Parts: sequence; structure tokens; C-alpha cells
Amino acid sequence: MSFKFGVLATLLLLGTLSMVQGLRFWLHCSFLVPVASATEKHRQDGGGMGGAVDASFVIVIMTRAQEFWWWGIRTLYLTVPVVFWLLCGATGLAGATVGIIAVMTSLDKSVGTTGLCVVKDNVIGVE
Repeated sequence: MSFKFGVLATLLLLGTLSMVQGLRFWLHCSFLVPVASATEKHRQDGGGMGGAVDASFVIVIMTRAQEFWWWGIRTLYLTVPVVFWLLCGATGLAGATVGIIAVMTSLDKSVGTTGLCVVKDNVIGVE
């Protein structure tokens, strides 16, 4: 029983830490987007590069935030079978695992490729 609680605690801790990292990167990105836009306007006006943030760097930070958020959500979804394992035993674990695989498969298929961030002429946009 203590092993089951250890697995549950580990999954919850990893999920929480991943989501906190994702939020940290999103917050960092929210400060960089206006700076990158202002930097592009400064370049168009003939100014120098002093302390500039490139738009592709903002995309990298945004991608890291999305990856951490993805791992956090998936880890929290994986806690559902463990809770069923605690409450219903091995049959609950097997049933919940099949169910969560179906849910994750449908979530991954519904994402598609629209709304991807792209950089054209050093300006951040959405495809």
C-alpha cells in the first residue's frame, strides 16, 4: 500500500513541477514578446541591436513552456489509473489504463497543426 501511495505522490510531484516550470517559461515569454516587437520596430527605424531580443528566441522559450505544460498535463492524467489502483485494485488499474490511453489518443489526434508559431522577417506570427 505504501508503494502505491509513493507512486501517486511521485506522479503528483512531477506533474506539479512540470506545470510550474511551464508557467515560469510562459511568464518569461510574456515579458519577451513586447521586447521582441519593440526591437523589430527599432531595427526598422534604423537603430542598432543594443540589448535586442530576437523573435526566434521568444519562439524557443514558448516551445519550452508548451513542452513542460504537456508533460505536466500528461503526468496528472497518469494519476487517474493510480487512484483506481488504490481504490479498486488491479482490475481498476487495468480498466483505467485502457480508458486513459483512449483519452490521450483522442487528445493527441485533435491537436492538429494549426496555430503554430512562426517567425517571418523576424516578426512572430501564427500559421
